[in-house]
Amino acid sequence: MNYQKQKFCIIFILSLIFLPFIAKAVTCDPNLEGKTEQELLAIEAQCNLEIAELDTKINGAGGTKESATTLTKGINDLKNKIAKLQLEIKAKNAKIKQLGENITAKTQYIGQLSDRMEEIKKTIAKMIKDTYAMDDNTIVDMLLSSESVSNFFIDTDNYATINEQLQLLIEELTGVKKTSEEEKKALEAKKEQEAKLKFEQEKVQKTTESYKSEQQTLLSITKN
Repeated sequence: MNYQKQKFCIIFILSLIFLPFIAKAVTCDPNLEGKTEQELLAIEAQCNLEIAELDTKINGAGGTKESATTLTKGINDLKNKIAKLQLEIKAKNAKIKQLGENITAKTQYIGQLSDRMEEIKKTIAKMIKDTYAMDDNTIVDMLLSSESVSNFFIDTDNYATINEQLQLLIEELTGVKKTSEEEKKALEAKKEQEAKLKFEQEKVQKTTESYKSEQQTLLSITKN
């Protein structure tokens, strides 16, 4: 199986996965505003399916074999290539839109994690300050002033509980910090992917303009 057939099979499988969405009249639509992530995925899959169909035409599996002249065939080939590139731009737009929304969500989540870390730090600082502000003499004075020894040990148990709470807060802080660092790495990866797609999109746009210029030249020749 050659590369084009393999690519067509992959696109066909993807189209089956998103069939519930494609069945709802999903098209390779440039209007991406207000679309959910699943709808954007379905649009991208539909664009890729149409790209695979055009690949088949461009590679001679129909479409231009019946052309009467070489010039006409060249014009039709360029027309298919332009259509394919425009579909690629639309597919990339859908993917960039997905990434953009994902980046926004991750940025907000990282902000929430950062806020939670600050809250935990402040709580820990206050607990430490309130709990350990006493020196040894203060503890002895408190023991002597207690109505009974049992009351002192009740206070000591309270300190143990506070220490346990501190430990739990420190563990939570460590977990939140780790999650925040992981999310930041994931965010950077998404941003890099988005930048790469935008760069590829610009290249495709330039190639499209080049093909359109060639097509116009051929059309001028056929008219003359």
